[in-house]
Amino acid sequence: MAATSWEDSVKSLKGVILDMCGVLYDAGEDGGTPIPGSVEAVKRLKASDLQVRFCTNETQATREVFVAKLQRMGFDICVSEVFSPAPAAVAVLKERGLRPHLLVYDGVVPEFDSVEKANPNCVVIGDAAEKFSYQNLNDAFRVLIGLEKPVLFSLGRGKYYKEDEGLNLDVGVYMKALEYACDVEAEVIGKPDPMFFQKVLDDMGVQSHQVGLKTKSSTHILLKRIPSHPPALFLSLSLLLLSFCLSLLLLSFCLSLSSCSLSVSLSLSLSLSLSLSPALFLSLSLSLPALFLSLSSCSLSLSPPALFLSLLLLSFCLSPSPPVRL
Repeated sequence: MAATSWEDSVKSLKGVILDMCGVLYDAGEDGGTPIPGSVEAVKRLKASDLQVRFCTNETQATREVFVAKLQRMGFDICVSEVFSPAPAAVAVLKERGLRPHLLVYDGVVPEFDSVEKANPNCVVIGDAAEKFSYQNLNDAFRVLIGLEKPVLFSLGRGKYYKEDEGLNLDVGVYMKALEYACDVEAEVIGKPDPMFFQKVLDDMGVQSHQVGLKTKSSTHILLKRIPSHPPALFLSLSLLLLSFCLSLLLLSFCLSLSSCSLSVSLSLSLSLSLSLSPALFLSLSLSLPALFLSLSSCSLSLSPPALFLSLLLLSFCLSPSPPVRL
């Protein structure tokens, strides 16, 4: 999908997150070339009311170097708008007081200058390219295996990527090797991990359903990647229907007592519902006309249609909420 046509499709949103390689530019030996129309599309998006952020799994250079390359291509992008795995990992390390052993590309090491690295108590791996030697992997393994509670961070989980000379193994392959050897599950910081995108949403100050995400392979709403709670209105209606079903079942129970008349049963039902929940009491009170109609000649049991309705509503309330599609 062309960048300009996708721009037209997100006019109702408050923000947009753009993948970079394959969406804005194609990688190459000369550093990459812009995809036709992408430079102008970024200008138009930033001139609109949308908040724009750029995400990348680039782990071979600092954001400053990466942004400078994109600016030379003509993109209107600043460092604060770009989210990459390394600075996100630094934030996590600081929050948890961790000291990393780094197995990353030399060009991205400066991103970790602000964290202590002596006596490491975790390992961080990224796309280290030729740094993925046996010795370096074994050093990372020794750090992890020597920890009582090993912690492994991976700056992505990709299997491989393409460059001009052909396909190259990505960080995910080496992550799996360390996971297997150390019996540990890596914490992934980068695309497509939901936590990575949540950091971007926090920076934008918006909810997931208000943001569009454009990747190389698809265009979609970020809500499909990051789980969110069902709308409050749906929850309210579900609770109301559930209260109504419980009201029907409660009245049916009271009417089934052979010693109780209809009026006594109703009084007992209202008293019990009030003691259990004000919402249940309100639901029963409001539904009394329907309950009277559902009683067959004021017999001491609910009519089959009413019982079927109550079970149907109960199953609806207890079923999972339908997925939201935008």
